[in-house]
Amino acid sequence: MTHMNRRNFLASAAAASAMAAAPSASAAEVTTASHHWGDLRLAVATYSLRKFSRGQAINIIKDLGIKYINVKSVHMDYELSERRLAAARREFERGGLEIVSGGNVGLRKDDDDDVHYHFKYAKNAGIPVMVCAPTHKNLPIVEKYAIKYDIKVAIHNHG
Repeated sequence: MTHMNRRNFLASAAAASAMAAAPSASAAEVTTASHHWGDLRLAVATYSLRKFSRGQAINIIKDLGIKYINVKSVHMDYELSERRLAAARREFERGGLEIVSGGNVGLRKDDDDDVHYHFKYAKNAGIPVMVCAPTHKNLPIVEKYAIKYDIKVAIHNHG
């Protein structure tokens, strides 16, 4: 029997959650090694590893056997240049991880330049889905840049 530590517990809990969410999958199809069941993909939000460096976070996620990540700015800072964002993305990819989303990105300002800045960041970081918390007023601006940069938007619905 495997020693139950936090990582083993999280991997087991994730597999159990996936099995509950995808009742048509057999137990043989749902393994902690695959973390991809049809359209359902289990990802780790790197925010949960915010006290660790990017390299440490990559190693922890790899140890969990999870491939997909929602990257938080703590691991790919907003202030990084386009070149440094590409290098950070490659570091995740070399670790066998795939960025499936990024955020939460606040987008609390009703300001075209601020929203544009964050969408440009997401594009340069290789983030295909921006998890964000826009205001009611700036939704048209968010839509404009989502279309311009071909980035999907997921609304962060609490906070």
